[in-house]
Amino acid sequence: MPLSLSLGCNMVAGGGGAAAYYVNDVFSSGDASSPRTCTPGPGTLTITDTAGGSLAVGSGVLTISGSGTYGETVVTGPAITRANGLRFELDINAPLNAMFFVGLQSSASPASAPNTATVEYATKWDSVETIDIIVNGVEVSSDVQSWAASTQYRLRFQLKAAGCTISISGGAFGALGEAWTELYDTSTGSDATLYPVINARLSPTVT
Repeated sequence: MPLSLSLGCNMVAGGGGAAAYYVNDVFSSGDASSPRTCTPGPGTLTITDTAGGSLAVGSGVLTISGSGTYGETVVTGPAITRANGLRFELDINAPLNAMFFVGLQSSASPASAPNTATVEYATKWDSVETIDIIVNGVEVSSDVQSWAASTQYRLRFQLKAAGCTISISGGAFGALGEAWTELYDTSTGSDATLYPVINARLSPTVT
């Protein structure tokens, strides 16, 4: 149940015994209007593309070309209500020189940068191919792991009553969806309502 950031995209969250699908979008339809009705669904995505022409969808792929500024090319999902054990998972396959952050924020409005207080839990993927961890708008861990271009990864944000555990799978971390490496664990943050977010700054076309 991935959100494929190829950047193809299923924004999916689930928890407990059965998955709860807040967004399920495989981008088989090329409609980039906002709100976008997900295919096959359920759910809608809010698309912010003030840079103009920086985002396209279709053929199972979400394509983002960052303009050099955070907050101009953003995709957010509908509200997720915090529950202990609730998981948000997404797949990432990014090219060289990509720079973006992805995670959960307490506001549906696009954050101008990952160091914005509304960015509750996020991984920031830098163009030097390192991953930073953001908690409540603060970079709490720099270069926690390295990432490789054109490699499929799966991220997991597992919420707690207060806090979140962030893990990664795929590539050097082991079989996708089977072997997991913990990137960070925190007991900080207890906002009841969170929104999935992809916020691109620099990215050649992500496929």
